[in-house]
Amino acid sequence: MSPLEAITRWVETQDPEVQGDIGACAGFYLFESDDAFLELGKPKQVEALKQWLSESNVPAYRAVGRALRFRACFGYFIGCWFSDAEWKAAENFLRKVIAEATSAPNSEDARFALALQQRLNALPARKRRWRHVRASWRELVQAHLSDQALRDWSLAED
Repeated sequence: MSPLEAITRWVETQDPEVQGDIGACAGFYLFESDDAFLELGKPKQVEALKQWLSESNVPAYRAVGRALRFRACFGYFIGCWFSDAEWKAAENFLRKVIAEATSAPNSEDARFALALQQRLNALPARKRRWRHVRASWRELVQAHLSDQALRDWSLAED
């Protein structure tokens, strides 16, 4: 299995919410997209990523390059944005905005208080889900995206 096929299969095993986050990550870091890409919505971002990963007749050196780019970008994304410190920062931010919204019921933030409370309530489940994603990511990297795995695959292709 090529490294790009392995990435595609890995993405497809994630639940739709996580796939959407992966698609947004790809748009932001891999494709260096402008706001227009971000406005596409997560399902179309995921499709753009899958298309990039499954482009036919990609030479081995280009497939390795794409795998390396994805590994670097997603590794950064998962390492920075889903650390314990970031989860705590997200929780604190949501609590602060909710407190401000409830203390000023006519404020701009008050309109979003219910949605923010729902996000806060969902945070523990989201954190558990991303811990699972992180573990499966490590397995993917070890099996298909490590320097050695990429080298072995590219030598077998030549």
